[in-house]
Amino acid sequence: MAVEETVLRLAATRAAVTRACGLLEWPSPANLDRCAGVLEKAAADLAEGRGKLREARRNAACLAEAQRLRSAIERAGTLLCKAFEYHARWNRILGAMAGGYTATGDAAPVVRRGRVLVRG
Repeated sequence: MAVEETVLRLAATRAAVTRACGLLEWPSPANLDRCAGVLEKAAADLAEGRGKLREARRNAACLAEAQRLRSAIERAGTLLCKAFEYHARWNRILGAMAGGYTATGDAAPVVRRGRVLVRG
């Protein structure tokens, strides 16, 4: 794979991560499900070309695109954390409304199936 192809692969991966960020700006369950698929494919594409990245790492265009990709990934990570916090707060409200409060004053827990899966 030529350096230009590596830059194009990184740009395509960045575009996918940016699409995922767009979904995460409105973290509905449906958007979180769609986002997971987009991010999984982006990660697989990046892993597939990982060996070629080593060859191209001294190229300025490749490094610049890799930095843009890194920024997009960091933004996606921040948005995922915010989506988790948002849904966790609503889950606490639901627990208080449905089950009242525990003896310690905390909202009663709501047992539901999770929608966010993190692998690392």
